[in-house]
Amino acid sequence: GVVEISRGDSLEKVYFHIPHICMYLTSPMKAEILSLIDRSSLIAKVSSFHAKAQELVAEIQYHQRVTEWLEAEFVPMLADLPRLAGLRMYLIHHRGKLVDHLQNTILGTAVVIN
Repeated sequence: GVVEISRGDSLEKVYFHIPHICMYLTSPMKAEILSLIDRSSLIAKVSSFHAKAQELVAEIQYHQRVTEWLEAEFVPMLADLPRLAGLRMYLIHHRGKLVDHLQNTILGTAVVIN
């Protein structure tokens, strides 16, 4: 990653390594942390971000463990279907979207039935 820092009249670029665990950070997680930060003052902004970041790290670690478990348990089980390897990995890594679609489908079915 890169961040630009303004120092007086000059703009410096600082490069840094993005940890592998950040792969599990989703757009909804980013939007949530950005919307929940207290921006009333600089001190409040930093302390609020720090508190929310701790919760976010725990959630990201949970998603990493679930994804690694799914990969370890279900990808080898279907190893005899190599043409579906990409689909399996997509389904594992995008399970949040799939759960949302499934919930919407169930809700829609319940509305139609009632």
